[in-house]
Amino acid sequence: MKLGENDIGENNLTWALGKSSNPELLSELVKTSRTYFSWFTKHLPRAFEYPWIAKQIPYVKDKQIMDIGSGVSPMPLFFANKGAKITTIDNSNTIRSPIDNAITWNEWGFFDYSILNKNIKSMNSDIQEVSFETYFDCIYSISVIEHMLSSTRRQLFHKISNVLKGNGDLLLTIDLIPKTEILWNYSEGLLVEQPNQHGNLSDIKDELVGYGFHLENCEFLRDLPDTRVDCVFLSLKKS
Repeated sequence: MKLGENDIGENNLTWALGKSSNPELLSELVKTSRTYFSWFTKHLPRAFEYPWIAKQIPYVKDKQIMDIGSGVSPMPLFFANKGAKITTIDNSNTIRSPIDNAITWNEWGFFDYSILNKNIKSMNSDIQEVSFETYFDCIYSISVIEHMLSSTRRQLFHKISNVLKGNGDLLLTIDLIPKTEILWNYSEGLLVEQPNQHGNLSDIKDELVGYGFHLENCEFLRDLPDTRVDCVFLSLKKS
């Protein structure tokens, strides 16, 4: 198989597999991504974020799951292939089509996953403008909310609290400024807002509690080579 320029490469993949707490799961996700897109992203945190998300939802058959800010990722296909009903939502102006060009892509942009699996419904929309016809068992978002204005982030948490089932799971991975708990404050190279407005991990936790979530677990990912960010993984339940 010819791999795309965005592929992780075998040396970095071997390193990630050696550091992974679940190398078999990472290998499965790499295979899924390469099968459909001809690459598994070279952005090294994803080699840890994706398996962490997948591990939090071990039984997915017939579950309603939402992926917020999905971009181009193996996660919707990974879950849909196991029988979940997936809704992806991404308001990017970059439309990724047709699939024959996937070898040239990176992970940014809107992709309609329904052309690959009918268990997936994809929306190129602002989530605040969407009325959902179902409640979700699980909602996850991978390194998205830190790229939003703090006011937009709080609106998103309110929306999520309204469409997630009671006792449902909210899974978030968030980029941090290295060696701190300050939220990463750039989006596509541009400053999102002033740091005192943008906030830190404590602000995120307080906001989520205010919208009816209980924090079950918080894990940090730090000191990855050739990576500008640290990450934090949050597992929450809707009260």
